[in-house]
Amino acid sequence: MRATHSEPSHALAGHSLAQFRRILNETIARVGLEDGAQWAETLEQLLTKVSEAVRPNVKAGDDIDLRTYVKLKKVRAKLVMRRHMG
Repeated sequence: MRATHSEPSHALAGHSLAQFRRILNETIARVGLEDGAQWAETLEQLLTKVSEAVRPNVKAGDDIDLRTYVKLKKVRAKLVMRRHMG
């Protein structure tokens, strides 16, 4: 079953989830992405996967800033929206 924007499949819940979604929606509005609801759902899923997959070892000197490890790029697609994490 695919998680929807209202049914998170991650550890965030309650106020944390509400805060995350508020910041995400504000960011989407600020950068002016069309179809904000679809972007919010897609980005929520991607950011959840990133937060589960990236585990910096700060004691060993790894950077805690996820932007060091992850780059998001908006690519125009006529028919298919693809998400890739590898």
